[in-house]
Amino acid sequence: MNLIRVAIRLAKAWPLVVRRAIASWRLLSTVVIGVLMACAIMAGTVIYFDALKELALKNALNQLTEDETNILVKSDRGPTTRTEAANVARVVNLEIDRRAAWLLEDRIFGMKSATYFVTDVGDEAIAGDDNRRAFFFHVPTFYEHITILPGGRVPVDQPIGAPGEPITLEVIAPVEAAEAFGVSLEGQLSTVAYWGDHLPIVRVKAVGLYEKNDPDDQFWHLEERILRASTSGSFTTIPFLLSEETYFDVLGATYKQLDTTYGWLLVVDTDRLNAGNATFARASIEAMRRHLQATLFSYRQITELVDTIEEYDTRLFFSKLPMFIILVLIAVVILYYVVTMSSLLVEQQRSEIVLLRSRGSTSAQVLSVFVLEGATIAVLAVFVAPVLAAIVISFLGYTPAFSDLSGNSRLVVSLSSSAFLMSAVGGVFSFVALLVPAIQASRVTVATHRQESARPGTQPFYQRYYLDVLLLAAGILLFRQLSQQGSVVAVSIFGAVAVDQVLLAVPAVILVASALVLLRLFPLTMRIASRLLSPVLPAGLVIGLWQMARYPTHYARLSLLLILMAGLGIFA
Repeated sequence: MNLIRVAIRLAKAWPLVVRRAIASWRLLSTVVIGVLMACAIMAGTVIYFDALKELALKNALNQLTEDETNILVKSDRGPTTRTEAANVARVVNLEIDRRAAWLLEDRIFGMKSATYFVTDVGDEAIAGDDNRRAFFFHVPTFYEHITILPGGRVPVDQPIGAPGEPITLEVIAPVEAAEAFGVSLEGQLSTVAYWGDHLPIVRVKAVGLYEKNDPDDQFWHLEERILRASTSGSFTTIPFLLSEETYFDVLGATYKQLDTTYGWLLVVDTDRLNAGNATFARASIEAMRRHLQATLFSYRQITELVDTIEEYDTRLFFSKLPMFIILVLIAVVILYYVVTMSSLLVEQQRSEIVLLRSRGSTSAQVLSVFVLEGATIAVLAVFVAPVLAAIVISFLGYTPAFSDLSGNSRLVVSLSSSAFLMSAVGGVFSFVALLVPAIQASRVTVATHRQESARPGTQPFYQRYYLDVLLLAAGILLFRQLSQQGSVVAVSIFGAVAVDQVLLAVPAVILVASALVLLRLFPLTMRIASRLLSPVLPAGLVIGLWQMARYPTHYARLSLLLILMAGLGIFA
């Protein structure tokens, strides 16, 4: 009930607030602009960093090829049986589904045997004397990416050959490799296992030769980095494609000690990566690698995506620190501007406040008018400022600093809840800044008003207790520590990078403290200047200097604002 009564009383005071705002709209408009700028700067920190992160991530990913963004996964396992293959596939696919499925556009699986020596039929005794090698492989979707040349056909699943002779498998091979080995359609070769097995020789018959439909298709990255990985370099290699049945039921059953390399090509959809999930994506890929390395033998994971995102995170971390410092300093200066303009507005209305107090109004009643006025300005600024900041930041894409990265177009910006939250923080600070002079003015009585009109005001409390000097001394000590450390960024003994929040505030502390100390010297400087220059200056200028020395408050506020702006410009 008490809250309802308070709300009703505030609503009754609303017409007075509106009339006062209309009467002093010129000076009030400067206050509104200051509050709007404060909220826009606070919201702009989030919006600008988000836009910068998206732009930086897009630029980093564009520097990678499709093969570099994709993830290659491989593991060796033996013997070559369906059971072992199912175990490996189950473990890998389960981890992929848990960690990286949300990031993938496609998933391509394949397997290859260990490497064999290759000879012509009848020359098996000299196997291994040259650099000719072969391997058998199976990729379920392989036929979708090749064209079998005329005269060729798909191999049968059963071995052929006369009893008492080595088994013969029907295979298809790439035409360029067949030409290098001198093998024509229906030609045969012998493959000899380099490891000891009960049946060391298997003959192959090329019943088909194939060509790649699109050699630039990222599908062939699996063949290049997984299937052919162990036979690159100085070896001349020919791959033989088998069906799944032949690979396990014939080849695997024949060679009891045959190891198989199981590989996956994980095709990453980079459009699903953004600044909000890039770090999570890197952590997920790394977690998948650690888990599978601990589970599977000879596990490897190949991608450039992790290193790129890590480098992007590092660069972003070090890039946003100076921008964050500057934006905080700008916000501090703007908040001081709000306090200054609000003070001038309140002092303009001081006679009105004294009149209300003389008619029986209490301090709380006078203050409620300023509370309503400040709350209205702050609430409107909280909702308008993020939109205004987003529009301004989007047009930064046309500036020379961003035109190369943005393609001379507007930056992509987003209005997140964090932007409105930071705008609300700016609104709260602005509201407090508006109330500070209002609280002081609401306590003014008729007697104190006459006293202050006749005599200059006393020093501010921070000057009476030398808090400005103490703050400057603390800033100098922090600056000395910063100089010794060399950076606001520190690296722990475990390699973790962290920001020293105290040292991060050094620029703001020194800027504000220096401005306050100069403000302390302002009246003294005016008094000395008036005494030294009074013999040579006209009477009007001398009286002006005396006035500034006797009543320094108004001039000191503007001087402090100019000092803060100049210091901010030099620091930036």
